[in-house]
Amino acid sequence: MIHIRNLDNGFLRKNPKKAETAHHEKRPVSVSGMLQKLGVSRTGYRSWINRKPSNTQKRQEDIKIF
Repeated sequence: MIHIRNLDNGFLRKNPKKAETAHHEKRPVSVSGMLQKLGVSRTGYRSWINRKPSNTQKRQEDIKIF
């Protein structure tokens, strides 16, 4: 799994109030806008969202259950 902190290029650290304000106001956040800030293409995002878990990820999930 790719974590946002690995992709944000410092955006979230430089602008923590924006994310916090949107969360508290229950304001929707634009996916396109966030992808642009993170420097991620829409195609790359869609492919990541639709990716099936690898065998390693499945095994790790099985281990977490115990």
